[in-house]
Amino acid sequence: MNRTEQHVPVVSASEIAEYSYCALSWQFQRNKTAPAPPVTPSVERGRRVHAEVGRTLSQVEQERRIFWLLTVVGYALLALALIVLLREGAVSTTTVGNYTGILLLLLGATAFFTFALWKYYHTRMVRKEFGIPEGELLYSDLDAPSRVLYSEAHQISGKPDYVLRDEMTGAYIPVEVKSGRARKPYWNHILQLAAYCILVEERYGTSVPYGTLVYGNGEQHRIEFTPDLRAQVLATVDEMRACLEDGGSARRNHNAAVRCRSCAYREECGSALGDEYQ
Repeated sequence: MNRTEQHVPVVSASEIAEYSYCALSWQFQRNKTAPAPPVTPSVERGRRVHAEVGRTLSQVEQERRIFWLLTVVGYALLALALIVLLREGAVSTTTVGNYTGILLLLLGATAFFTFALWKYYHTRMVRKEFGIPEGELLYSDLDAPSRVLYSEAHQISGKPDYVLRDEMTGAYIPVEVKSGRARKPYWNHILQLAAYCILVEERYGTSVPYGTLVYGNGEQHRIEFTPDLRAQVLATVDEMRACLEDGGSARRNHNAAVRCRSCAYREECGSALGDEYQ
């Protein structure tokens, strides 16, 4: 009997991140045994950042397409000028008028190439400011809700912030945006991104070599999607399902008092760390 036939609970990628951050907090949210946490200023900031990045991402994608259109037209005019030059040279009847036509074609090609180059550098500046990697946009859930990706094989669901296709290698790259700042990627964010790698692989039928985490300062972190990282994601999911099957057997899986101090479920939790833990 496979997992689907056993009615294995579906676990979302965001839940994987919550569980890795604090298993007890995740359990409270999953079981709804405590009131939902209030919308904090940091949550509101995160929503604003995601909406802004989403709008910018749409603009960048439009400019990327315009760049390629301008480039194609420029090459077409260049090729046409060459064809005219070769044809006139072959019949040896080149006149001043013919040269003028060729010159106009070359000037047109130069204008299109110049405009395309300006678009390219402008887009690069915007990408750098918002931490948007290079690539063709395939999926986005930032400024408007998109469909949920689902793994039939592992019973995992989720909605990555966006998915790009690397135009050089053809690789599909999930990208997750975090509004906070970080010197290095947090482990729970890495696991969440790795879960998105699994979902993208199954959705698009291709292997995913890596994913990208982008924090509030626009800094990108490339996370290699290795077999070991895949195994750690699936092992975490198995732990979560074991907790669900036991009816709520999660235990505090960290020793960071700061997580407890800022937790909305602190009053309901019997394992919260006090100020003596730093």
